[in-house]
Formats: sequence, C-alpha cells, structure tokens
Amino acid sequence: MSVQRVGFGFDLHKIECSETEQEVFLCGVPFKSKYKVIAHSDGDIGLHAIIEALLGALALGNIGVLFPNTDPKYKGISSSLLLKEVFHKIKEIGAQIVNIDVTLICERPKIMSRSYELRQNVANILELDVSKVSVKATTSEGVGIIGRQEAILAQAICMVLI
Repeated sequence: MSVQRVGFGFDLHKIECSETEQEVFLCGVPFKSKYKVIAHSDGDIGLHAIIEALLGALALGNIGVLFPNTDPKYKGISSSLLLKEVFHKIKEIGAQIVNIDVTLICERPKIMSRSYELRQNVANILELDVSKVSVKATTSEGVGIIGRQEAILAQAICMVLI
C-alpha cells in the first residue's frame, strides 16, 4: 500500500544590479538579466524550492544539509545537478513523484512566456510527464524586498508516493 506524502519548499536569494547582462537560472533555464543572483551555487530558486519540497516530503533533511554552502565543491554548481542527485535518492528509496507545483516570485525577468520550457526542463530532470509539473510566476506588485528588486523567491509543493 502506498502512502501519499506532501512536501513544501521555499527559497530566497538576494540579487544585485549588474552593469552587464547576467545569466539567471530559473528551473534550470537561463534568462538574461541585469541582475546577479547572490548564491553559493547557481542560485536557481525554482530548483532549490523543488529540492526542498521533495526532501521535506520524504523527511530527508534540507538542501543545506545535503549540499552545504560551506563546501567548496558546490561553489557555482548547477542546481540541475543537485536536483538530479536528490532524484537519485528518491528512486533509491522507491518513492514516486506524483506532481510538483512551483511559483516564482520576482519583478524581473518576465517568466510566464517561457513557462512551458521551465516545466519541460523540470519534467526531464525528474523523468516525469510535463503534465505533472506546474511552473507559475508572479510579482509582488512593487512591495517589499521582491518589489524593490533586492531578492527573488520561489515556493514549491509536491506530492510523492512511498
């Protein structure tokens, strides 16, 4: 008999204005931006929130425990590689991902026109049908640290069967 488990993930990273265009990764997909994400890894808030949700659903700790920002081997690492490692752990214990829902919250870059691309990338990493992955985006309407373009944020929820 399978048991359904739900996990919630959250990630927030500071951003800084850059004089040159930077690549910002969201759900593993590069976006050109005038902002630089301040992070130990590539700072992909979407994938970090998904990792946190999956780890939470299975009570496997959190991203900082598995991939500490004090470890130089994770400096600048692609969050896609981190998610692949978490997915490997999920398969090892015999769990199955039912669905994932992600909300990206930032003023820039504009995301929704590329939502399917983000969904497809997450689905590919996790060997899921794209219909099981939702990626949405919103702004904070100019309010708070998101609105002042000082940070970007993501939330994710998932269901797994074990």
